[in-house]
Amino acid sequence: MIRINQIVLISVAVSSLLSAETKKTYINMSHSWLTHSENGTVSDFNPTGFKWTIGQELINFKGINIAVESTVMLGVNNDKKTSVASTATGTFSNASIALEKLYNVNLRVQKEVLKDLSLQAYLGVSRIKMIPLAINNRPTRTYENGLSYGAGISYDFLPNVSVNFKYMQYFKNLSAIEVGMGFRF
Repeated sequence: MIRINQIVLISVAVSSLLSAETKKTYINMSHSWLTHSENGTVSDFNPTGFKWTIGQELINFKGINIAVESTVMLGVNNDKKTSVASTATGTFSNASIALEKLYNVNLRVQKEVLKDLSLQAYLGVSRIKMIPLAINNRPTRTYENGLSYGAGISYDFLPNVSVNFKYMQYFKNLSAIEVGMGFRF
């Protein structure tokens, strides 16, 4: 059964692909180093993943470019720890955190500050399912929705190819440092 959030994500992706003939469509591929702090744990979990972003530039007003983009995170390597202390419930044995799915839709504001060097700001919403596991703790988790924001920098080393560096805060307890490549069509 398709849910509303999946319909929105599919609609954004399809509309972006349909307009791929303009130079305003872009695809970014990034490697993400995530930091997740489960509520009450003393140490953070650090999974890694691969993120795909497809975007469509909407407006270019006085050198400020506004775009809408959708993201999905795939290929997540979960982080495991032999022991994790919790301020609320004691110590967890063989603890791990699994990112099952991450979807994100952002507005991106971009400003070129030097030739081929641009700064970006991101504001959007995320939908995620994180599953913490331990021998002595097996909570069930549902999807969480939250506000996302971030900042980035990109350098166009070819006319339609860039290298990108970004910091994203997906939820109050999930953030990421992301490095990748971008391609404009």
